[in-house]
Amino acid sequence: MNRGLKTVLYDLPDTIDYVKTRFRLGDVKNLTLKKGDFTNEFVNEFAGESFDIIFMGNICHIYSEKDNRKLIKRASNILGRGGMIAIEDMVRGRSPMAEMFAVNMLANTEEGSTYSEAQYREWLTDAGFHKIEIIDLAQKSNQLITAFLG
Repeated sequence: MNRGLKTVLYDLPDTIDYVKTRFRLGDVKNLTLKKGDFTNEFVNEFAGESFDIIFMGNICHIYSEKDNRKLIKRASNILGRGGMIAIEDMVRGRSPMAEMFAVNMLANTEEGSTYSEAQYREWLTDAGFHKIEIIDLAQKSNQLITAFLG
């Protein structure tokens, strides 16, 4: 029986270099550090691979609604059937900080914002996900959004 997880940490080259050194991740068993840019067509970088879980933490607020739709659709293309997506971010209407944070994103990103539960549900449904849940994280202003690929 095979136990444990095989994990891929995928981020921009500078980020991967930083976390590899800062957190000594270079020799962690079953962890692959992969440099890339998920705003591009990253699915080709994972051709032939299928993942069980994709976690996206504090990402969606940096990008536009259009870019988030594309990102979630791309994620669905590399998940296996029944695979799970988990998104941690501030959900407008649930997080007490979301509206103010949206103003910060407008000032500090090209098209960032915070998004409502209805928007996340629509993006996920359109990408083929179901069983969508949004959980308020204790002691945080963030929510965890989970969904499974049909």
